[in-house]
Amino acid sequence: MDLSDIVLGIDLGTTFSAVAYVDKNGTANIIPNSQSERITPSVVMLQDKKNDVIVGQQAKDFSELYPDRVIAFVKREMGKKPEEVRDGHPYFFWKRNLSPEEISSFILKQLKIDAENHLNTKLKDVVISVPAYFGDLEREATIRAGELAGLKVLRIINEPTAAALDYGLHKSSKNQKAFVFDLGGGTFDVTILQILENEIKVIGTDGDHKLGGVDWDNRIIDYVADQFLLEYGLDPRDDPDAKTDLRTRIERAKIQLSERDQTKIIVNAHGKKFNVDLIKEMFENLTSDLLERCNDLCRLVLVECNLNWNEIDTIILAGGSTRMPMVKNMLKKISGKEIRTDLVNPDECVALGAAIQGEMLKQKSKSESESEYIPQSKKAQIYKLAEIIDVTAHSLGMIVLKDGKFKNSIIIPKNHSIPCELSKNDFVTSYNNQETLDIYIVQGESENPFHCTILDSYEFYNIPKRPRGKTRIEVKFKYNENSVVEVNAIDTNSNKSPPFRRKEKPDLADLEKGVSKPLDIGLLIDCSGSMAGKALEDAKQAANRFVEKIDLDSNQVGLISFDSNAYLRQKLTNNEHSLYSSISSLLSTGSTNMAEAIKIARQTLFSHGKNEKVIVLLTDGHPDSANLTMDEGENAKNSEIRIITIGVGGGVNSEFLRQLASSPDDYHFVSESFELESTFINIATELSSGKIQTI
Repeated sequence: MDLSDIVLGIDLGTTFSAVAYVDKNGTANIIPNSQSERITPSVVMLQDKKNDVIVGQQAKDFSELYPDRVIAFVKREMGKKPEEVRDGHPYFFWKRNLSPEEISSFILKQLKIDAENHLNTKLKDVVISVPAYFGDLEREATIRAGELAGLKVLRIINEPTAAALDYGLHKSSKNQKAFVFDLGGGTFDVTILQILENEIKVIGTDGDHKLGGVDWDNRIIDYVADQFLLEYGLDPRDDPDAKTDLRTRIERAKIQLSERDQTKIIVNAHGKKFNVDLIKEMFENLTSDLLERCNDLCRLVLVECNLNWNEIDTIILAGGSTRMPMVKNMLKKISGKEIRTDLVNPDECVALGAAIQGEMLKQKSKSESESEYIPQSKKAQIYKLAEIIDVTAHSLGMIVLKDGKFKNSIIIPKNHSIPCELSKNDFVTSYNNQETLDIYIVQGESENPFHCTILDSYEFYNIPKRPRGKTRIEVKFKYNENSVVEVNAIDTNSNKSPPFRRKEKPDLADLEKGVSKPLDIGLLIDCSGSMAGKALEDAKQAANRFVEKIDLDSNQVGLISFDSNAYLRQKLTNNEHSLYSSISSLLSTGSTNMAEAIKIARQTLFSHGKNEKVIVLLTDGHPDSANLTMDEGENAKNSEIRIITIGVGGGVNSEFLRQLASSPDDYHFVSESFELESTFINIATELSSGKIQTI
């Protein structure tokens, strides 16, 4: 076997990365790093000398001493320009801003070096995994990172597909539907696949690349830091060294809570030492909304695939964060199935699957005579799954003007098999002698293009001069094997392709003129015990009427319920049926944790995007903590979130809700719950009118 012919499989993870290859016997193997570890922390330490970096555990160990030089969690920034990362705080080093793909290339290069040292040969070909929910910008950035590391990227493979490939090749019985639950350090994907005798076919996928194990860590960091703050009046999060040390201790504590019911966390900050006892039940309560987001996504993917749990044969756990008992318990509860942990190694299966994909690509490109170094039995095993049919995670469309509004005209829908190419041939010139045509490409499901990711604009030029309407252009939209977007066009008059320029920064100023800013609206519904019965049914009916009246072409709505805890019932969407379903599932119990509901809305529902943000909050009573609720309200308003409050019945504190609202006019009171409907209709009408109140 020519070792230089090996195709590496790399799992480029948020917190850990791994590299694998397929040996001469057709077996996929993890390649250990220089410290003989099978996974490598995705942490980079930048030295003074240009391009002098340390990657892995040593860089992570140095993070306490040199917090300003150490970079972690860069995967969450992929696809962004240097000035856009970390909320506008770029990675500035070597007298310039480093891009996320440059930093990722350091990790990939180290994995390449480790593989070359282990196999004692030079290597270049690679298959790199990405979250299924990564869009075009993130995928292109990953390919660039590989090229910067000196690698030839043969394919980008979705992480759940890679995990299923590892499972499907070695461990599965065929003809089954597999549900891949992939919760890593920083990203989360759910994918449903059909594993057949000679192919793996993806049925549907969805994800959240802003949800992962690091978010569980952050919750405990905040909890422990708040305890320290109460004790000493000092915040350990203000001390970079202390915060880094605290993160390390909390990562260790989270692992311990997978095996025991209680652990102790030691905080060293500001010259003081403090012990905090962390009980498993408390850990689960503090992170219940994160788990609820996982639950919501599972439900959403099943609905999109028109399946139920009874039709799922196997649940595959990928990603190290699936080791948390709460994850397995949640999946067992919602699926009614036993959750096996021996199907794949959650830390290694993605890299192994990527390596298998690489071997399949290599064998496909060789003639039978060139591949005879593989024993026939092993060769047959590789060829068993000679076909992987993946799907798009996002719809691909373009901006069109229709009925006076800009719309996203979807060309290739979500969950369409790839590679694929579809065309649209109804573009005509709008004035005499028009020589150029601009097209704006978007990725996303919303009919409102400004709720989607605007990828690029293309200018087709040197179109022959003709009278208005006499030139017809057919534009071809393509998702290639990597789910990367390609665009081309044909002048149907001449059957030739006009040249085009891909604009570096789409100028949307002209498009946005006269278009009201879209809204992200969070409905926060009190579901405490006092709302039981008719009061909650009236609230549901009013919320349904709000959804009916709000302009979902331009705006998105999410739903949060609160009782003793708060739960994200529906992430932002313009799908009215999803909203109706979420509203109908509301139940009343417990007390009134209004503060947590506002916090979840700010941190989760409104965690990204440039749309105007509005909270519409309904309650029939007092919050559990008025001071904490008011503090969270101020945090929301400081984040430019408008708060509209609605009090119903004699049990509310009108003065409190008036202060919580963004203005006195944003407080509404109804004496009986059946009067809520007209209030919600009026609010929906005002919000849909485009009369946006700024804070």
